[in-house]
Amino acid sequence: MMTSILRGTQLVQVVAVALVLACACRPRAADSPGSVTAGAGAPTWGVTPEAAGPVRFGMTATEAASAVGAAGANAAPTDSACRYWVPQGAPAGLRLMLENGLVVRADVDSAGITTVGNLGVGSPVESVVVALGPSLQVSPHKYQWEEGWRYLSFGDDSTHRLIFTVDSHVVRSWRAGLVPAVEYVEGCS
Repeated sequence: MMTSILRGTQLVQVVAVALVLACACRPRAADSPGSVTAGAGAPTWGVTPEAAGPVRFGMTATEAASAVGAAGANAAPTDSACRYWVPQGAPAGLRLMLENGLVVRADVDSAGITTVGNLGVGSPVESVVVALGPSLQVSPHKYQWEEGWRYLSFGDDSTHRLIFTVDSHVVRSWRAGLVPAVEYVEGCS
């Protein structure tokens, strides 16, 4: 019986090592963000830890509205409340968070918008691990940890971060922006 358990454990270890090696041997995706173009003359909406399309995190609401050509009813809110804004021409699934009149983060909940390593909603968890490597931090999901959900966080510096919400297989949503706003689990609440 004990021999059978050891063989089972060894088999699991061999499969785990093979999976890691297979992932590590895959060619890396492009290191620049993918992009979504909203139309002729419209901005390109690749998202990085520092920006979403033409909008850099830390811009004032007025600067952000100008960067995307928004005016009137679609201008970014300039009040001090925490609120979300969907700029005119932004791809479906992209929302920008403004806090105290500044753009502080982008939330992505639909496929088609990508970031570094061409990662986005629907990307396999293994792809995130391979693309972002040893700098990746893993923490349990605030509400669904028992189902195997996790947060995979990455940042090149202390002020910007990417956070992927993943189940045991794929990216379900992700966000990018300035610390601490990018770390708010509930967003504006």
